Amino acid sequence: MLKKRVTIVDSDEEFCMAVSAIIKNSEKFQLNKIYHDSKEALKRIQDDFSEIVIMDLDFPELKGTEFILKVREKIPGLNILVVTNYDEDEIVFHAISNGASGYLLKKRCLTHLLEALTIIANGGSPLDPLIARYIIRSMQVSGGSPLSTRESMVLKLLVQGKTYSTIGKDLLISGETAKTHIKNIYKKLQVHSKSEAVAKAIKGKIV
Repeated sequence: MLKKRVTIVDSDEEFCMAVSAIIKNSEKFQLNKIYHDSKEALKRIQDDFSEIVIMDLDFPELKGTEFILKVREKIPGLNILVVTNYDEDEIVFHAISNGASGYLLKKRCLTHLLEALTIIANGGSPLDPLIARYIIRSMQVSGGSPLSTRESMVLKLLVQGKTYSTIGKDLLISGETAKTHIKNIYKKLQVHSKSEAVAKAIKGKIV
């Protein structure tokens, strides 16, 4: 039986060693490559012929959520299992909407890692129970808002007084991506400034 090729993208060397040991002792999976930098991984991963990527989201230059979007553009069929300490709703949503195949939390993933990889290999999407609960909540968005769930998240941060760059940092997206979301929010709410958007959000109870 051919083993599924797995690449790890994570800056935590100790965690990479633990995951490597688990994969090397598996009958279904084999370790292909390890990258400690997402930017380097994006440059090289297309030539690695990996089938599954296990990755964190916390990188200094190319954030994990942006990496997911860019690598899925290069390799549409690539399966990406996020394994991270981030459990904030906004980050979870952004990772999944950008194309993550599954989402686990590091603090309790190692004992279930092979099971999660098997689920992905069989076409499923493994989720930590806390993340699954968030997904259910996110599907219960009020129908009264013209905004998408992601745009609502951005608007909520605007209401909190966050700047474009801070919003990008909080959601693990670039400042330019944050600006694009904000432009779409202005258009949908028919406003022309941050203050108008915030006022309409509060008055209309949009967020």
